[in-house]
Amino acid sequence: MSARRFVGRVWHARRAPVEHRFAYPHAWLALPLPECDRPSVRLATMVAWQRKRHGAEDGSALLPWLQARLAQHGVSGAVSAELHTLPCVLGRVFNPASFYVVRGEQGALLGFWVEVRNTFGERHDYFVPPAGDSEIAKALHVSPFFKVEGGYRFAFNVADNDRFAVRIDYLDPHGALLFTAGLDGHSASSRSTDWLLSGARHWLMGAGVWLHIHLQAWRLWRRGAPFFGRDGRPHPTGLDDRSTT
Repeated sequence: MSARRFVGRVWHARRAPVEHRFAYPHAWLALPLPECDRPSVRLATMVAWQRKRHGAEDGSALLPWLQARLAQHGVSGAVSAELHTLPCVLGRVFNPASFYVVRGEQGALLGFWVEVRNTFGERHDYFVPPAGDSEIAKALHVSPFFKVEGGYRFAFNVADNDRFAVRIDYLDPHGALLFTAGLDGHSASSRSTDWLLSGARHWLMGAGVWLHIHLQAWRLWRRGAPFFGRDGRPHPTGLDDRSTT
């Protein structure tokens, strides 16, 4: 097996206290492990995947690291995984979330491993059981418009090997739905020219994600959404009621 290109869309829907929705076309990489578990995978000129940006982040093999982390959650027997993530363009990338689809013997689904990063350079990983219907406590300050409280509920669709979809619901401590995000797409041609076109169409992929995050944050700030620091305390937005919509 070799690396595959997926194309689709990413979408967010904030429900409270300010409603805000958006969706963008998106493209990403699906990397089979252990087949492509090596320091780097070249996809095209200026486009490559780098192992040091995942797992232990020291360049070491991912599958043994993943097996050790899964064992901490009582999961054994993992023999392969497929990592859905963004490649580097010109050596740069920002991955808000990377998803490992973990399988055992004969392709049995064992669960999902999720690497989550914020724009402050921090990271936290979550294990999601195959059913994905249990709530997982939030442990990382991701958006400055939400506190680190409540939890996530993940729903994956990987029944078709050529499709990948995930929905993430964010719930407050009382179980009320505050925010939903999703990624949905299908496998597509993975020639070098296709990767170059994806980089151009989707704002160089990782760079576009970073720009979109800050654009939407600016729009929320303009509408007067509550702003919280990493200490969990509210910060003034500098806007009065006349500037909100």
